Amino acid sequence: MPKRKCSFTDELLKSFPAFRPGRDKWEALCTVCKAGTYVSVSNGGARDLKIHLDTEKHKTAVRGEETSQPLHHISGFTSESTAASPCEIRTGVQEGERLPGLQRVKCWL
Repeated sequence: MPKRKCSFTDELLKSFPAFRPGRDKWEALCTVCKAGTYVSVSNGGARDLKIHLDTEKHKTAVRGEETSQPLHHISGFTSESTAASPCEIRTGVQEGERLPGLQRVKCWL
């Protein structure tokens, strides 16, 4: 008689915060790796997630997150003399153009 499949449960979600529910109940989505990285938990459950955490692909993604910088830290992206935040943009107008009813919009990364 075949063994029943394991599914991604709330208990696994609490134990492995880097994962979210996948496309079906037998998969988990890794939030650290490149978008669309699904890990099957149907055969080994938590063991499958631990194996994924030990892969070179996952370790590289973790190192990439730790070493990446926000855009406002990249030299030359913004002028030091501007008072506006690096994420501030104008919507619907070109530089220097004034239109009534339009204002600056700030975003937070």
